[in-house]
Amino acid sequence: MNQEDAKHALRVLRLTPGDTVELICPPNRALADIISIENHDVLLEITRLLPSTEAATRITLYQGLPKADKMEWIVQKGTELGCRRFVPVSMKRSIVQMDQKDGERKTERWQKIVREAVKQSGRCEIPEVMRPVSFTKAVSMFEEEDILLVPWEDEHALSFNAGLSDAVKGARIGILIGPEGGIDSDEIEELRPLSNVRIVTLGPRIMRTETAALASVAAVSCRLGEWQ
Repeated sequence: MNQEDAKHALRVLRLTPGDTVELICPPNRALADIISIENHDVLLEITRLLPSTEAATRITLYQGLPKADKMEWIVQKGTELGCRRFVPVSMKRSIVQMDQKDGERKTERWQKIVREAVKQSGRCEIPEVMRPVSFTKAVSMFEEEDILLVPWEDEHALSFNAGLSDAVKGARIGILIGPEGGIDSDEIEELRPLSNVRIVTLGPRIMRTETAALASVAAVSCRLGEWQ
């Protein structure tokens, strides 16, 4: 148990030797008994491994950089919903622009939020939060995905479900969400030649970027049977 978790266990939860705790030690989750507490060191003994809570489908959320603290909300709730990776993307309509120093500071903050969300939700793995990347860099990463879903407000023909019609549980699914101003048409045209890209509609209503992100992650999980 690291110092931060040990401090929380002793000062907030007021645990004592003999108490049983749930231990998250990626890639495992287990029950453990507290054997001893000396200073700030907590010695644990694992008593039983618990079933994995991880989804088989590997969802990567490529999120157009949003304003204010929206990214914090997205990585927190996205972790609870089962995302495996978050990639902040600087896009044409992104209001927020970060230099390297800001990007490193923000990424450290986002990763800490993800870690706390992992503990709260009982996940077995800690999702990766990458440093913000350019749209060009993101495009080169899209090839890693079996399917890349791109919800776009000007798409009216291909439904979200239709975009996943040939997807299977356990696939690598990428989701690209635009920032507050949406995805620019030039960026859409850059994506069209990619064979794994599905430009889809989320219906007649326009969602905020954080709503579209979390709704899409939840819809993929439900559509591929992760919530059965």
